[in-house]
Amino acid sequence: MFFLLLQYTSTPMSTYAGDRFAANRDAIVESVLNTPGALSHAVRAAIYDRAAGRGGEFANVPALLAAFVDKAIRNAYKVVDEDVERLLQAGYAEDAVYEAIITVAAGAGMRRIEAGMAAMNTNADQEKK
Repeated sequence: MFFLLLQYTSTPMSTYAGDRFAANRDAIVESVLNTPGALSHAVRAAIYDRAAGRGGEFANVPALLAAFVDKAIRNAYKVVDEDVERLLQAGYAEDAVYEAIITVAAGAGMRRIEAGMAAMNTNADQEKK
C-alpha cells in the first residue's frame, strides 16, 4: 500500500490545445512509474523526474545507479556494455537495469514532447494577437 502514496502525478499533457495523444502518454508514464518492478516506485519517480528535467529528490537513488542514470541522460550514446556490467556486478538485477533505462527514456522523451508542445502553444498564442 505504501506505493500508493508515492504515485506520480505528472502535468497533464491535455493542457496543450489539440493534444490528442495526451492520454496515451499519461498511460505510459503511469505504467513506467507505478507498476510493480525490481526498482522501487520512489527510485523510478526520482529517475523520471531527473530525466524529465523536473529536479526533485535524487538522494534516494544509490550512487552507482545515479551515475549510470546521469550518464544515460546526458550522453546516452556513451552508455556501453561495461556500464551495465558494473551495475550487474554490484548486485542489480537485469530487470532493475532495464527499468532504469526505460524510466530515463520515458522522462527524457516527455521532456522533449513538453518542450515541443509548449513551443507550439506559444506560437499559436502569438498568432492570435
